[in-house]
Amino acid sequence: MILYDDLVTKYEENSEFIRELSDAGIDILNGYRSNKNNIKKFYKYFYKNKYPKIVLCGINPGRNGAGKTGIPFIDFDTLREIFLTIFGQSDIVSEKENSAQFIKYLIEHFEGNYTDFFEKIYLTNYSFLGYTKGNDNLNYFELPPNAKGFIDEMFVYEMNVIKPNVIIPLSEEVEKSLILIKQKGLINFATDSRLPHPRYCFFPSRIKPKSDEYLARLNNYLIEK
Repeated sequence: MILYDDLVTKYEENSEFIRELSDAGIDILNGYRSNKNNIKKFYKYFYKNKYPKIVLCGINPGRNGAGKTGIPFIDFDTLREIFLTIFGQSDIVSEKENSAQFIKYLIEHFEGNYTDFFEKIYLTNYSFLGYTKGNDNLNYFELPPNAKGFIDEMFVYEMNVIKPNVIIPLSEEVEKSLILIKQKGLINFATDSRLPHPRYCFFPSRIKPKSDEYLARLNNYLIEK
C-alpha cells in the first residue's frame, strides 16, 4: 500500500474525527476522492516506496488547488504538464492556482525537470485533508481541538514513514505546530525556519526573488547531503 492510500484509510476510518467536523458544520474537500486515479499514478511514479529527505510542508489543501487535485501544491495545470512530460499523454483539463503556479515555476528552475525535483523534494501539508465552512476555506489550526489533535497524530505518522532529514514549514502556523510537536517529543526530525507561503510569492515582482530564496535553501541541504 502506498502512503497515499494509507493516509486516506486512516482519515476515513476515524468516525469520531469525521463526526466532529460534521457537527461543527465543516466540510472536507473531496479532490482526494474524485481525482484518486491520477493521484495514485502520481505517487506510484515519483515516490513508490522511496521518499525524498527534504520536506516542504504547507498548511492544508485549498479549494482552488490541492483541494481539487488531492496533491499538495499541484494544480490541474501542473498535473497535466507533469503527465504530458512523463507519460506523453493526459486528459486533464488545465486549471491554475497561484500557490501551485509558484511551485511549478520553482520546479522548472530546479535542475530542469520534474523527476529530479520529486526525487529530492517531498511536498506535503500538515493536514492531509482540506476544509471549508460555508463559502470559506478553513485551516487545520481553526478546527475543533480534538480534530486538531488527530491531525497532529497523522502528520507524525506520515513523517515517521518519510523519515526526512529536514522539514521546512511554509507558513508561520505550520512552524508553530512543528515546534509544539517537537517539544512534546512526538518527532525528532530536524526542522528549519519557515519559507514564505507560495501564495504570497506568485507575483511578477516577487516570483524570481522568492524562488531564488527557496532554491538557495534547498540547495544548501542538497550540498550537505
